[in-house]
Amino acid sequence: MLQQCKHGEGHPIKVQPTKLLTACFTVFIINSVNIAIANEIDILNEANQLISNNQNLQAMQLLESHMDENAGIPAYDYLLGKTSLALKKPNLAIFALERVSLSTPDFHNARFLLGKAYLEAGEFEQASREFSLIIRSSNKEDLREASKTYLQTIEDKKKAAKQSTNLMLTLGLGIDSNANNATDNDIFGSIKLSDESVSQSSSISRYTLSGSYNYLINRRYQIHSNAQIFKYEYADALFVNTNGAAASLGVSHRTKTNNQYAGIDYQHIEVNKKLNSKQLATSASHYQKISDHFAIRGTIRGAQVKHHEKYKIADYRTVNGGLQLHHFATTKEKESVTTSFSLLAGKERPLLATSQYGRKYATVLLGIQFGSQNRKMNLSTNLSYTYSDYDRDFASFTNNQVISTQRTDKTVSFSTKLNLKIHKKWTLSPEFRVMRTRSPIALYEYGKMQLMLLVSRQLAT
Repeated sequence: MLQQCKHGEGHPIKVQPTKLLTACFTVFIINSVNIAIANEIDILNEANQLISNNQNLQAMQLLESHMDENAGIPAYDYLLGKTSLALKKPNLAIFALERVSLSTPDFHNARFLLGKAYLEAGEFEQASREFSLIIRSSNKEDLREASKTYLQTIEDKKKAAKQSTNLMLTLGLGIDSNANNATDNDIFGSIKLSDESVSQSSSISRYTLSGSYNYLINRRYQIHSNAQIFKYEYADALFVNTNGAAASLGVSHRTKTNNQYAGIDYQHIEVNKKLNSKQLATSASHYQKISDHFAIRGTIRGAQVKHHEKYKIADYRTVNGGLQLHHFATTKEKESVTTSFSLLAGKERPLLATSQYGRKYATVLLGIQFGSQNRKMNLSTNLSYTYSDYDRDFASFTNNQVISTQRTDKTVSFSTKLNLKIHKKWTLSPEFRVMRTRSPIALYEYGKMQLMLLVSRQLAT
């Protein structure tokens, strides 16, 4: 069957219905495409206007709401990358601008923004590549000069990244319910203990000066060094004022999924200007990322502890090993939560053959660390249980009779610390700790609670 319509001088022409339907459908498609293009242009114009007015957050919300139908279009990806970079989201900017560079390699404005995004993400090699390409191929003098400036910035950052220095001063005030970690009972069998052997409550003043220096050998190897001096003063307790110094030196090997470390550390402690304790230790660890949410760390450490000549009987060697499982999570507000479960086991052996002091011990620890998105607040909480089995039997008094008792101590400890960055170089840190040790020997059974307020000032970086 044929349709007739007027043509020219009124002569009828014959049209098949299928051809008429095809023609109408083609017109419909063309009109739909034109409408879609017009809508796309309106969206991009609106987003560009918001960016020009420095309303980057609103521009991002507009672009994200139309991502499904516009992703892959160079003009859209360019604005998305530009907005992401302004909002300090370099990874999203890289994702969008790489698509622009692949589809339109001569769009040097997009390549320039891609170089800036790489730079902000710390990917110096990729950033150098983009800026160097602009210098070689762009005909825009301003882009070439800006790229030269950024290349120099990258070289400066590379030199700075090779070495980092940090110096921190920390002052603290607090109270300790048992400053000398001693029993509450001043009578042990028929013996009356001296004042310094019984628990003493006291206020504390803490002073710490710490520093670190790290040197990047290459992309994978780095040298780490740390040192600190510290002083604890107890106003109301006898013979527990403590001075000390510690230092460590190590090297690490890092890849995207694992990190190994090996080093040595030394510590010297002086209590009441008389009792010296010196510790030299070596340690090694391996950190392995299992997935985006899990990682595992294994550690091994050996140490030798020596005391003042008068207390050489207490000198010992210790070896311990540990395993940690970490779980990483992120809240809807982009805050980080890290949960750690640790198991540590070790053994102490006396250095003197005549000494019978030694022990085997194991510690189980559960830790939770919470960090805010802007890194101005960090909260860490730890709960631990330690079991110590001593090699030697200890004297115990029952009805004034001395008997031999095997000593196995059990210690439960809880601590929490909040770090608040109140200024670029100032940090306020309240700290709370409580612990209790149970022992079959009354002399070694005690508990304590400690509350500190620390103020830290970064002196140099």
